[in-house]
Amino acid sequence: HLLIHNLKESDLIIGHNLFRFDYQVLQQYTKENLINSLHNKTFDTMFELEKCTDGCWTSLDDLCKLNLGEGKPHSGALIPQMWRNNQFKEIENYLLNDLIKTRDIYNHIKKNKKVKYTHKHYGEIIGVREVKVDW
Repeated sequence: HLLIHNLKESDLIIGHNLFRFDYQVLQQYTKENLINSLHNKTFDTMFELEKCTDGCWTSLDDLCKLNLGEGKPHSGALIPQMWRNNQFKEIENYLLNDLIKTRDIYNHIKKNKKVKYTHKHYGEIIGVREVKVDW
């Protein structure tokens, strides 16, 4: 519960896909509606990018590959299996890498005022686009 307490005490929370993933996972640990209580202090890069990409969902991995030249080390879908295999240090490293990538992509977009993203149609990539962003 310390994490939830710290989030509520924070001035600003920046992350990628917080509303649809992270807050949903954390919701099971509290009776308080996390999205409602943290919404005004959350900057969700995925949510904000949807506003200027015609609702296109873009993964952090795709954003990093296209804009920073390096993606994530592996898919987050591997985390449950890693947990079952007691690979806690590897999970910690993966999550730390996610935090660094999120910070770097946020700063890149804020500095350059534009971002490349994968344009998708029903989950299928149909090209790469670039859009101006004013963060």
